[in-house]
Amino acid sequence: MSFSQIVTQMCILFFLIIVGYVISKLKIVDEHFDRMFGRLILYVCAPAIIIASAFSEDVPKKEDILPVLIAGTCMYLLMLISSFVFVKVFKINTYESGIYKFMLCFGNINFIGFPVVGSIFGAYAIFYASILCIPFNLLCFTIGNAFIKSANGDSKIEFKLKHLFSPCLIGTYIAILLVVADIHVDKAISTSITLLGSITIPGALLLIGTALSRIDIIKMLTNVKIYIMATFKMFLIPLLFYFLASLIGLDMKYTKVITLLCAMPVATYGTMLCLNYGVDTKTISQGTFISTSFAIFSIPLLCLII
Repeated sequence: MSFSQIVTQMCILFFLIIVGYVISKLKIVDEHFDRMFGRLILYVCAPAIIIASAFSEDVPKKEDILPVLIAGTCMYLLMLISSFVFVKVFKINTYESGIYKFMLCFGNINFIGFPVVGSIFGAYAIFYASILCIPFNLLCFTIGNAFIKSANGDSKIEFKLKHLFSPCLIGTYIAILLVVADIHVDKAISTSITLLGSITIPGALLLIGTALSRIDIIKMLTNVKIYIMATFKMFLIPLLFYFLASLIGLDMKYTKVITLLCAMPVATYGTMLCLNYGVDTKTISQGTFISTSFAIFSIPLLCLII
């Protein structure tokens, strides 16, 4: 896909975010709708699109699963190390340091990652992205939790078995089983699942728009460190990963997909975790807004480079 095609694709995706923003401002939808529709996306549609990725004619080889999982885990370790370096170099205060670490480590794979890599690379990239959901969930709800709670002076890392059985992870396990066991599903069933999964991309983008509509944009634009964080997260760290992956000879087919997933905006889970632990959402909201807006420029530029 050419640079102009990628820019066009990102504009299409961003247009859906704008539509979500507008319909929220016009009161066509409200927060209750967002919560319920968000649950539909997370619990039904997103798992469906992951399973549907295993029906693609361009489905990856089963031999790719373990390398993608290892490479993806290494990507998260790189982001984790980078987050500690960032807060140290830029002297982020104790209260916000955990929030910045979270923002740098965890990107919006489900709501932005699936639409972006699926649009640019095709269905096989969604399969790769779904594999990365395994280390994402494990790290986000253990180390990520601790990062957010550290704002309240509690940095204890907790692990709960249920984090390995979220709806998207269950969809991932099913997709992996279909690929590894070479299971062929009846066309009526596969078409139905694919159709259900197709709701994920437009639905997720609309929800991002409705969420952004409730943020004071003027206040979002005044934090210089957020811009620096977005540049590190969505451009410099992905390029570092791509360079290291190329250096050790990783397959470019999944290296490029993982690099783009590394460049995703701040995960929306961060806001939910802040609300859950009573942490001020101002910084995480700023990071979510700026990084999501930044994506329309950074992702095409990154694609041009890699």
